[in-house]
Amino acid sequence: MPESLFHPTQIHLKQSALVHNYHFLKSKAGSHSEVAAVVKADAYGHGLKAVARILFQEGCRTFCIVSLDEAWGLRQELGRTARIIKLIPSLPGEYPDVVELGLEQVLVNREDRLSWGEFLKKKGQVLPVHLKVDRGMGRLGYPYREFIEDLPFFRDTTLFRVVGVMSHLPASEETPPEKGVKGTGGIYHTSAEIGRFEQVVETVRVILNATPVLHIGNSGTALYYPRSCFDMVRTGLALYGADPRGGDPRKAGLEPVMEIKTHLVQVRTLDKGATIGYGRTHHVEQPTRVGVIPVGYADGFFRSFARGGQILVGGQYCKVLGRISMNLTSVDLGRAPAARQGDEAVLLGQQSGAEILAAEIASWGETIPYEVFTSFGRLIPHRVVQP
Repeated sequence: MPESLFHPTQIHLKQSALVHNYHFLKSKAGSHSEVAAVVKADAYGHGLKAVARILFQEGCRTFCIVSLDEAWGLRQELGRTARIIKLIPSLPGEYPDVVELGLEQVLVNREDRLSWGEFLKKKGQVLPVHLKVDRGMGRLGYPYREFIEDLPFFRDTTLFRVVGVMSHLPASEETPPEKGVKGTGGIYHTSAEIGRFEQVVETVRVILNATPVLHIGNSGTALYYPRSCFDMVRTGLALYGADPRGGDPRKAGLEPVMEIKTHLVQVRTLDKGATIGYGRTHHVEQPTRVGVIPVGYADGFFRSFARGGQILVGGQYCKVLGRISMNLTSVDLGRAPAARQGDEAVLLGQQSGAEILAAEIASWGETIPYEVFTSFGRLIPHRVVQP
């Protein structure tokens, strides 16, 4: 976007916070484990190229994506030295680009392997792959029995080079076991699945007679289950400064990366008896100063957020009034009597000592911070800022 085109609403990407989180997660993972950055979905709405560039400068070399356009973007930004893992299966029409881009492909079942095998045999090419085994997610991944049966094929084939073996935990935000029951496996699902993956690892090493990169850990396990880190941990939500358990990220050692700032485009006083929003759902009971911001559900500030929604104006929490529109939202400025048209309003982040966190916004709409980040990031312009 040209610098001359001013947009009243912007996402600020706090570089220092992103750098802090990356190095903090590295310290949690330990020197034996690589921290891979999950930058799918436009880096969870934070901006793929900007996030990748910052992390690459800090030493990150492995990035996880789901689509070819993300992979093209990373190659343009980082060149060929970055390691890119495509986390979801590719369709046959995507195979040539996967190979051309030098991606490491996750394989999830025998059909996946057979389809890729036909393509590779015709082209005379070799594909680096991560074999994914399902250990409780019930989504993508080899069933355990089929995985074991296919391992000898991967040991003997020249079509695939197994560079990784992985799984994905469905509930890594669970409370870790108390000291007295740690390691029992049967009490906490996540502990049990980590233990079962350890058994998979031993089987892989025996049958393949090799030691591919092993990874099952994600943000939750990096913070709360260091035993899960193995050779690599795939960090997403925590990298962007949100606690997978929904708590205060700073108590978990993290710093929020995204801030969303806009401006009041109108301020006026509505008399008693006036109504606000579609359906006239809010009735003014006394003269009220009302501000309007140019943000609505098209920008990721969903209608459901109105139930408990508030923004910051002048360092004060100002409630959403009425229904949130496509591009506009009304707020009560009773706590910010000095507010004027053009003043800054904060939807996510800090202002004068007050703060709104992604987990809080998620609670208004009965959703999760992942959806908050990715929804805001779709249309709002991004900017990297220093403290």
